[in-house]
Amino acid sequence: MNLPKQLTTVTTLSKTLAIVLFVLFPIVGFYLGMEYQKAVNETASLESDVISPPVQNLPDTKEVFVPSILLANPAPYINKIIEVQAIVIPEIFGCTKRYCGPNVACCNTCVAALFLSDPSGETTIPSSNTEGSIRLTGENVGCSGMDCDIKCTPLEKGETYIVTGKLVEKTNTGGKTYELEYISHSPAHPSEIIFNGTRLKEGDIFNFSPKDRCVSDIQVKLLKISNNSILLRKLQEQGMNLEYYPVEETETLEIEHNTCIQAVPLCLDVGYQYCFTIQKSQGTLEYSLTTPSESLFPSVQ
Repeated sequence: MNLPKQLTTVTTLSKTLAIVLFVLFPIVGFYLGMEYQKAVNETASLESDVISPPVQNLPDTKEVFVPSILLANPAPYINKIIEVQAIVIPEIFGCTKRYCGPNVACCNTCVAALFLSDPSGETTIPSSNTEGSIRLTGENVGCSGMDCDIKCTPLEKGETYIVTGKLVEKTNTGGKTYELEYISHSPAHPSEIIFNGTRLKEGDIFNFSPKDRCVSDIQVKLLKISNNSILLRKLQEQGMNLEYYPVEETETLEIEHNTCIQAVPLCLDVGYQYCFTIQKSQGTLEYSLTTPSESLFPSVQ
């Protein structure tokens, strides 16, 4: 097939066009490649944000403070995540001033800040941090409602909680004040625990049920649940014949994190302990039991 001569003849225009394309193609290709890689990176970043689990905000110290003690020496805990045990008190910022009439108890709408005060309840309505109260701040944290029925969120007024938050320092014309940026909360006195996967409350009777068959079992009654420990009463203990025998003398066990108590071995020449660990999951204390052992044979030098 013979092409027309005007399509095969080299001209000044065709040379110029070839040079322009020769220069532009690499530049355009480079630009498109950069934009494609940028789009890929942004997509990967979004996917990572979606599937990555949230970082759990754990306290920087195991100590649980009350507001007045914390405010007596706040410097070591500024910008740290801490736990504060306190009662919730609203401080009213302002209310509407409508006339309610002689037979209407309240008709004005109020807004209030949420303060944490010592659980003793000596502080009724705080007005500043110097009175031993800390303002709780954060998204959806505060109080509002009618002047005779103020409601607070996420905590209820007059109730006592252990609040986890970040302590921050504020400087204003009146001096320094301190606020707790809300993270989470739990009841000050837990009503239940989880022991080896079983949910229990005060008064429940349960068994340790060790997995190692060489360790005797103990039946106990849960007497008291505290913030960092539980109190148990031994009821029955397993003997060498695997039968359960009542404990003759009343014996109580206080279990804290890393508490270990002696266990009765059912196998010869091996000693055992009941050891407990505690971790908090969604506001509930989870107790786990392990039974470390050691040989009773004398070591050979």
